[in-house]
Amino acid sequence: MKKGIAYSKPICLLFSLALLLPLVLVSVPMGGIVEADVLALSEDFEAAWVPDSDGNLAPYNWEVTVTNTGVSSGGLELYWTRYDREYGFELPHSGDYCAGLWWADDAQDEWLMSPELDFSSASEITLSFWSIYNLPSYAGDSFHNYIKVSTDNGASWSIVADLCQDPEYELGGSTGYSNFNWNEVPINIDLPAYSGESSVRVAWQYLYTGGESNHGIWMVDDVELSVTVAAPAEFSATPTTGLTPLEVQFADDSVCDFTSWSWDFGDGGTSNEHNPMHIYTRPGPFTVSLTASGGSCQNATATRIDYIHPYTQGVGGETYPVNKMAILAPWIALGIAVVAGSSIALRHRKAQS
Repeated sequence: MKKGIAYSKPICLLFSLALLLPLVLVSVPMGGIVEADVLALSEDFEAAWVPDSDGNLAPYNWEVTVTNTGVSSGGLELYWTRYDREYGFELPHSGDYCAGLWWADDAQDEWLMSPELDFSSASEITLSFWSIYNLPSYAGDSFHNYIKVSTDNGASWSIVADLCQDPEYELGGSTGYSNFNWNEVPINIDLPAYSGESSVRVAWQYLYTGGESNHGIWMVDDVELSVTVAAPAEFSATPTTGLTPLEVQFADDSVCDFTSWSWDFGDGGTSNEHNPMHIYTRPGPFTVSLTASGGSCQNATATRIDYIHPYTQGVGGETYPVNKMAILAPWIALGIAVVAGSSIALRHRKAQS
């Protein structure tokens, strides 16, 4: 006579909880928090200037406002224009050209304005450029080199720096400086107040109200606006769950124009393809990450935790994710079959009489 092996209800309940408990302990929400630096604007002024909306020559998509149409005694423009090295001075910081203007003996209010930019997804914004400055003598309070920002496409502007007057920059030398000087300095300005704005323009305003006859030459070169944005790298996969061996197709869904990719599939597999396919041969879950670089974004990494869920098959044909299989493996090795259902029953496959 064959004898079955009976288990008490407490033991059955214990095994029921053991099968479910690991699923709770290892459960982690899917998704990743990613940030990367994006070069939102880069202008070295090397390309030829073209007519803007008012017909003034400006970098492509930029704007120039001209109020003083005169020229200096040497025939040089008193409004923003494209200068090169042919004037006998090292005006550009790099390359052959920069943006700049010469001083006038009468009033000047000259503007160089960037294109409209969308910073609605930016958490940090940094403006950087090189300022090349020649100040024959200190200009007093009537002279200003403003950096301004607009959030309404130029209808109104806010001052974020006055490079010649603010002690932080001392573009023309220390306050009260009265001797000839030539300053070539890097300018870096953080703009945290404009994070989240959907319309941002930056302007360089050369303002001289006249009367003191003390003013300077201002050259600007190598302008960059860099922003930190959330989740510039993103990807998806199809399918995300299934029986092993599980063939999964991954896709780079990033909005940035990356040029190189490094995938980590979580099971030891990797790839440098743009949209790779990967086969999972053992149960998961597996965390997948994509590191991308090149293009307009730099070294962005997106991670999806416990993203891919391959599962395997039990002795009786039932399928189990990795957490249940880890519990059942010793029993299966001993020849115990598992019957899935609302209650769990264990029986010996070949008991002796």
